[in-house]
Amino acid sequence: MTNAPKFPEEMGFSQESSLERDATRLDECVSRLAEARKMVSSIIFGQNDAVEQTLIGILSGGHVLMVGAPGLGKSLLAHTLGKVLGLLDKRVQFTP
Repeated sequence: MTNAPKFPEEMGFSQESSLERDATRLDECVSRLAEARKMVSSIIFGQNDAVEQTLIGILSGGHVLMVGAPGLGKSLLAHTLGKVLGLLDKRVQFTP
């Protein structure tokens, strides 16, 4: 009787099934991201780069600082992404 660990194949795992699962999850993530972009673009017009960069910041687990002239839709973008992604958005205003 040995306490040697079992090989993944002996436990019912295979590299192929794991790769297939990963590919399925990746496809699901890509389709969800496309749907989120579509929903945001129905509210935010002409700001594709800002939407893309903000999504990158959110998905990478970081923070996003949006800087720009008044009236460009920064608050609307934050609020819209919060609604679409099911996140809480907070607005911090700094007026010198």
